Amino acid sequence: LVSQAVMEYMNSFTDEMLRSTTGNNNSSSSIESIMLVRQDMQRIYDKLIVSRRAHTYGYYLFWRALILKLIHSASLPLRLTGWEQVKLLIEASMEHTPPPKNYLVEGAGTPFVNGIYAFGSATTPDGYMLRGTELTYKRHVPPGTMEQHEKEPQRAGTSANQEKILTLFRCTMRSQQKWWFLSDADEEQPGTDRDIDYYQHKSKERDEAQPPPSGWTTCRNAGQDPPPTLRAKGLMVPKGQEYQTLEHQ
Repeated sequence: LVSQAVMEYMNSFTDEMLRSTTGNNNSSSSIESIMLVRQDMQRIYDKLIVSRRAHTYGYYLFWRALILKLIHSASLPLRLTGWEQVKLLIEASMEHTPPPKNYLVEGAGTPFVNGIYAFGSATTPDGYMLRGTELTYKRHVPPGTMEQHEKEPQRAGTSANQEKILTLFRCTMRSQQKWWFLSDADEEQPGTDRDIDYYQHKSKERDEAQPPPSGWTTCRNAGQDPPPTLRAKGLMVPKGQEYQTLEHQ
């Protein structure tokens, strides 16, 4: 890759070479040009992570090394640039943080909603969540579990002695807010009024990325108080890779 050669060249920069970019009237544009090249490479490697994860991790290793050179520079403008890059690096690494492998739902007044919900979204060939897909978790409720719940809503053509699949998922509302639901989601039209919703979380922006642990409310058409709490368990990574993600590097 051309970008690999560019990284090797930029890795050879000494502090003196970097400071030379701040020693004339075009100082800001010179260092900005270096950062723009770095940013363009990030776009490339973030897209390559599906098929070339090791290459993407190599890019982030290069980025961290470049930041260290900047924040240890004798030049104040370069040090300031380095600390700005630290913030960007943290944000970029967080975007690659794997989601939890499972969620434990507990304390719900509707007993069969409680239990382990396993990761149910699309994955890459090497076992990571496929970027750009919606985060969902599934729980298979064994046949016969619903027989003791006389008020439990049933879909047409189904009975209490059939397996029920509950889904923990995020739905974009008409207001464009993203709420989380614990539901018996309709197979053909999930996220519509055809779902049987037990509990929901009217999430704020900070709670949209992953299912929140608390703050859930009961959906009166099917759920029973109290609402549950959630606990994340594990990471959606191949076995043995739990401490090899970007946040651990």
